[in-house]
Amino acid sequence: VAIPGFLEESIVPDVHPDMIHHAQTICHTALAPSKLRYEGILTETDLKGIIDYEQGISKVKADKGKSEGPMRLVFDEGQRNPPCPVLTKVDYKDFFYANEKDGWTSLSIPNDSEKQEYG
Repeated sequence: VAIPGFLEESIVPDVHPDMIHHAQTICHTALAPSKLRYEGILTETDLKGIIDYEQGISKVKADKGKSEGPMRLVFDEGQRNPPCPVLTKVDYKDFFYANEKDGWTSLSIPNDSEKQEYG
């Protein structure tokens, strides 16, 4: 049974929906604001807080270089606040990113910190 518009046999013939969803769903999001980002759970870093959390790198910078490890956390500079003492925009649609320069890269879902925090 295919999911209409998503895994139709003409689009992805070798992937059955049960291969993607067959147990509890895992939410692994790079969106900010979120507890995952502010507490360093998503990025497994000591950078924590609503100001000092791991922000990743700009997509422009990511396109110029190559990943030295797992998939990179990337942001769009156009979505960030201009320098201002007051936070005026907090809903960032950051994302994990790989390009053709990276070669083989990976992303563990859930990571070890997520397993420890959420079981």
